[in-house]
Amino acid sequence: MLSWAQISLNAGAGSSVSYVQSRHIRSSYHPIIVPNAIVYLEAPIAKRFSIQSGIGYSFRGYNTTEGEDYGDTKYSYDTKTRLQYLSMPLMLSFKAMEWGKSKLWIDGGMNYSIFVGGKTVHDYSNYKGDVLVERTTITYRVKGRIAPSKYGPAIDVYDVDALDVACKFQLRYIWKDRYTVSVYHEHSLYDMRVKTDEAGPSTLRMRNTGIGVAYRLF
Repeated sequence: MLSWAQISLNAGAGSSVSYVQSRHIRSSYHPIIVPNAIVYLEAPIAKRFSIQSGIGYSFRGYNTTEGEDYGDTKYSYDTKTRLQYLSMPLMLSFKAMEWGKSKLWIDGGMNYSIFVGGKTVHDYSNYKGDVLVERTTITYRVKGRIAPSKYGPAIDVYDVDALDVACKFQLRYIWKDRYTVSVYHEHSLYDMRVKTDEAGPSTLRMRNTGIGVAYRLF
């Protein structure tokens, strides 16, 4: 018979490849490797099923490149965007296999992330032939917005939605009922930006694929 005594508290950390899926945008987006950490509870609800939830802190972001070539004159526009989120996953877990104190779990559910801070560093370079004639670096503070409003502060193109909702899928291997190694993928459902490009229906959706280790505290 299942009991509340079977609830476990786990603490983990890891790293992931953070990248975006873009549509109708001229810039090229490049992935980056970022760290993350989480504390989560797992509560059994049946012999092979459990519910998992907790609080996590993650870094996300991307690098972009864009260039213009006019023969003798060339321009390049590069950005580095780094974002921080406080997240709460809510997943249903299925125990696929068990060997003594070792188990293989398959998890699936949603991850709700609140934006807490970030910045974008914009580099502009101007070349005449192969000679750099001008370079400017500007740092923008990225702000989280609930929704665009004509009555609120002006919205910058780098601002993001304050809430990110993603589907999360995870595979966990538990060794000796104490140590966990997991691989996961998060797939955001909405455009991460509050203000999209005016040229057309562009989209920019976050993707996150990573690996982590965790230790059962009790």
